[in-house]
Amino acid sequence: MERNGWQPQLKIGCWLDVTFPQAKRKAQYLRSEVVFGAAPLGDRRREGLVPTYAEVAQQHIDHAKTDQKRPENTVSLITTYLLPQWGRSRRIHPV
Repeated sequence: MERNGWQPQLKIGCWLDVTFPQAKRKAQYLRSEVVFGAAPLGDRRREGLVPTYAEVAQQHIDHAKTDQKRPENTVSLITTYLLPQWGRSRRIHPV
């Protein structure tokens, strides 16, 4: 819900151009995007609220350096395998 009880809506298509099953499929897709934190209407302000994986990984590395006896293993694993693949990713999926 937005301000004053107004809920934003996204137009999927004209009823002459889109069949009901197509519209239903698209609505389900958009609803799932909202559940995972996306903003189908293009609200870019929220993007800055979700940290990139690189930012979360840096927090993990900092914690590993203070808590583990040998943090080099954690640092090596994150920088070698995880950051090249997921470093710029912002989407965090719930477990």
